[in-house]
Amino acid sequence: MLTGQGHQVIIGWEGTPAADALFCGADSALVSKVRALRPQLPVIAVTGLPEQTKWLDALEAGAAEYCCAPFETAQLSRLLAGVLGREPAKPSPLRHV
Repeated sequence: MLTGQGHQVIIGWEGTPAADALFCGADSALVSKVRALRPQLPVIAVTGLPEQTKWLDALEAGAAEYCCAPFETAQLSRLLAGVLGREPAKPSPLRHV
């Protein structure tokens, strides 16, 4: 989904210096650790529940953005574009099969 829009998608982040951004759980300790190890890497906190304290803590720990699952491709594209300072990718035209 994101690779088709020109993003490199990596599962796991340690030892992967080429990542554009990191999606991780809305865990403020994890966000702080990532920010300490890779301060230039934008972190997007992902949560399955809209618990206000979780995502607020993640933002205070240095997350660039947050999103609540389930999410759509367009939402992920806009989040990445926002944290990377790029124009959002245009949606692919629908194909009839």
